[in-house]
Amino acid sequence: TKLTATDTAQPRIEYQQSPTVTSDTAYAWSVFVKKDTSNFVALSTYLGGVSAIWNIDTGVLVSASSSVTTSNIEAFPNGWYRVSVTFTFAANLGTNSTKIHITNGSSYAVGVDDESIYIWGAQKEEGAYPTSYIPTHTGTAVTRSAETMTGSGNTSLIDTTKGVLYAEIAGLREHHGTSAYISLATPSGSSNRVTLAFTAAEGNIKGQYVTGGVSQASMTYDPTVYNTFHKAAFKYSENDFSLYVNGGLRGSETSGAVASADALTELRFTYPNNVNYNFHGKVKCLAYFNDVLTDAEMEALTGDSHNSFSELVAANGYTIQ
Repeated sequence: TKLTATDTAQPRIEYQQSPTVTSDTAYAWSVFVKKDTSNFVALSTYLGGVSAIWNIDTGVLVSASSSVTTSNIEAFPNGWYRVSVTFTFAANLGTNSTKIHITNGSSYAVGVDDESIYIWGAQKEEGAYPTSYIPTHTGTAVTRSAETMTGSGNTSLIDTTKGVLYAEIAGLREHHGTSAYISLATPSGSSNRVTLAFTAAEGNIKGQYVTGGVSQASMTYDPTVYNTFHKAAFKYSENDFSLYVNGGLRGSETSGAVASADALTELRFTYPNNVNYNFHGKVKCLAYFNDVLTDAEMEALTGDSHNSFSELVAANGYTIQ
């Protein structure tokens, strides 16, 4: 949709928030935008003082009000960006309209006559971060279904005593503060598990092996930038555990037991038996090796020597099952 300013006084599209905005509840407001003749776009709320301005020519945030919890701009192909704000109000505000503005770059309430931008996929949702776009053509709110994972291959190939769990993942900065797990586990509980996770405290990448409820190896690495993609691999076998991230050894343990055969039978995007630690993030690749890899192979797997996982498989003669 092309949005054109016909007046310098707050040229905007306005949406009514439904359901009403309630206290101590996080909300996310996002839209895809592309410049036409205007370089700037803003998002705001009618009540509560939320506003943010972005330069969609250079792809940077210009300003955000103190009522904004987080503000973000994400680049997409062909000049498109997704801009978003999150916010939480201390009081119930009832029905609260949310707005997309063409702006002069200094104030969200002042536009430039006859300038225009393209917009698509505006979305308001309850939650601490914006999720992928869900079309709602009925005019009523919808509930996002939980993501599911299928086609994971033959889980009988999971080896409890040795293997490598690999993922190329990025965290969501808006969700920082809650641990996000990928795990190999048993259906009945969490006493035996292999996990890769972003930790709640600092957004560190963590690899851990637990058997009989006792941690045998646990190591973390601070990737510094939380919400960009990282290649992480956790290797486990008796008295040989290591975590590699982005081509380097980040932690190792040379003493530790492993569980008996067939104790691990499931691959999950959560901490075993705890939905509070579902994996919230982006996944470019997920793989499991039912044998230990050499240090050189771990470096190659997590480094930049191959442009894709398929290239790595071909270069090392691996078999995908």
